[in-house]
Amino acid sequence: MKTATVFAAIGLAGATAALPKSGDDSGSGSDAGTCTANLLATLCDYPSSGSAFNVASGSPEHCWRYCYEHGQCNFAVFVKQNPFADTGGSCSIYPGRVFDKTLGEDGATCSHPLTYVYDAPKCEGVPTPSDGVPSACAAAVGTPSAVAEVCNYPAPSKTCFSECALASGASHCLSMCAKAEKCSYVVFYANNEAQSPFASGNCWMYPEGSYDSAKAGKCDGKPNQFVYKNTCPPPPPKSTSTDSSPSATATGGGGSGGGSSGSKSEDGSSQGTATKSAGASGTGAASATKTPNAAPTALAVNGGLAMGAALLLFNGI
Repeated sequence: MKTATVFAAIGLAGATAALPKSGDDSGSGSDAGTCTANLLATLCDYPSSGSAFNVASGSPEHCWRYCYEHGQCNFAVFVKQNPFADTGGSCSIYPGRVFDKTLGEDGATCSHPLTYVYDAPKCEGVPTPSDGVPSACAAAVGTPSAVAEVCNYPAPSKTCFSECALASGASHCLSMCAKAEKCSYVVFYANNEAQSPFASGNCWMYPEGSYDSAKAGKCDGKPNQFVYKNTCPPPPPKSTSTDSSPSATATGGGGSGGGSSGSKSEDGSSQGTATKSAGASGTGAASATKTPNAAPTALAVNGGLAMGAALLLFNGI
């Protein structure tokens, strides 16, 4: 029964395709809100920011949004694909850096300058990682400052189930920590090409304790783990429903089921993302949360794996 094996492979491939990819997303996927930015310079060329911070872009407005969503983005470079069209091109951002005009080629030296440099955009209604966190710590989440930059720091646990998740950057990681029931500090594992805390990676959340520098290992190159302390107050405890009347309506899948996805890091630690739903007296809800630059991995991956596993079992029978 080779057919079942083929379909199982398709299921696994579908699960993999649902995972977010670094550098191929235009942002959160939402068109909510508006952005504006000032033109700083028109150049013939400007050094690339690398694939981790470069995306296809349909317009300068899209590029501004991409810059704004990443945080600590001081300028954005939009390169037009066609000198005679206003749409289509690429967007590069340089988080944590400032624009240096001397690095680019002046627009007067070429017949069709296509590189447009804009300052930090101002946006309204565009989602950011600091949305939903207490105002007292919103600035710390939006522009986080690492207390340490290390390598080979151990994950929160061997399974790294509920404490680990995919994140679009350190700010997003700290935001998840701030909204968790228990989270003392985080380690953002920047397993992206640039090894940057501004690009996608893994978020390790430690429910209690404090960062222990003695547990960090040696770095072969530049540090790829960034440690941040959670300065946000703990969220209020979730209320528990005791309604057991027949009129109670169930939403989603019900019960207390959940899903998880995981991967193994380069240092041997396990990471994963997890979604959980809890029901009260037979009612419950199952949901996947959408985050900037991240797909709802838990539900998507489990669906593909379940289909593949079922068909493999059928093949064995």
